[in-house]
Amino acid sequence: MLRVTIDLLPYGDIDRKREIKVIDIANDGKGTQEFGNYLIREDGGKWQPSVLNWPRSKSAEALVGEALSIFYAK
Repeated sequence: MLRVTIDLLPYGDIDRKREIKVIDIANDGKGTQEFGNYLIREDGGKWQPSVLNWPRSKSAEALVGEALSIFYAK
């Protein structure tokens, strides 16, 4: 599972950090060796389908970008 945490750092001050969003992206276990299917959820909510047939050869960062673009395009 990948976890993306968005923190607010007022004036760049790490000591005042506040978490504002947590997004999890997980493999649904139904893909192949070459392609994976992924679910996404916000703040521990309900899992929702997101990315289907994602080439596993691509980077985790690219998967995060794709999952977020699909999820927030709704």
